[in-house]
Amino acid sequence: MPKKETTPTEDAQEETKQVIVSDEANATEEAVPEKTDVELAAEAIEAETKIPVDDLKTKYGKIQVLPVADEVYIYRQMTKAEHIKLVADKVFNKEDSSVLIAKQFVVYPDVSEYDWAGEAGTPNTLSEYIMLFSGFGPQAEPITL
Repeated sequence: MPKKETTPTEDAQEETKQVIVSDEANATEEAVPEKTDVELAAEAIEAETKIPVDDLKTKYGKIQVLPVADEVYIYRQMTKAEHIKLVADKVFNKEDSSVLIAKQFVVYPDVSEYDWAGEAGTPNTLSEYIMLFSGFGPQAEPITL
């Protein structure tokens, strides 16, 4: 059988084809990385709110998500200036302080008109988590020595 002569160009093309085939084979063999809990949560939030999480983070800074009583709430951190104003306004001395805090720092859904008359625990829970997220209270369990 006669030997086929190849030119350097044909050799280079053949080599390139092999590399491409080899890369395609490797690409299909590579495992697709699993999504993190944060990525899964972000997708769920975006599906629920129809608002991209990055837009919320750009607008409000750090945010957290908390499901309470079959509702998903997104809230932001309280700043030092906001805390000083709440103290000056004696918000923390009022009976409905948890409602006032929840209404000010929950960014989704719009709770500004919520009554919460039948849900005593929801604003309290939100208020507690907002305060913890803002640095008030322990961030971890204390260690007994």
